[in-house]
Amino acid sequence: MESSLRRLDDLRQKLSDDGVSDVHFLGVNSKKWHAQVLVSSLRRAVRYPVHQATHRSDLFRLLGGRRDDVFVYDRSEQNH
Repeated sequence: MESSLRRLDDLRQKLSDDGVSDVHFLGVNSKKWHAQVLVSSLRRAVRYPVHQATHRSDLFRLLGGRRDDVFVYDRSEQNH
């Protein structure tokens, strides 16, 4: 997961360097215990928020996603 988050951070930086500033990223860390141990290091590795999924706030399940999925939403919150 960390390499995926870093690639997204690289993309965020490239977009920013190209003058695209109205783009926001959010990483979602798995609710599995071994992933939860790493959330602090993930948050330090990137310059955007990383959400820790839990049984109560499982964004993977809510969005129907899996590991390393990327969801892109436009301003009207439409998923593309």
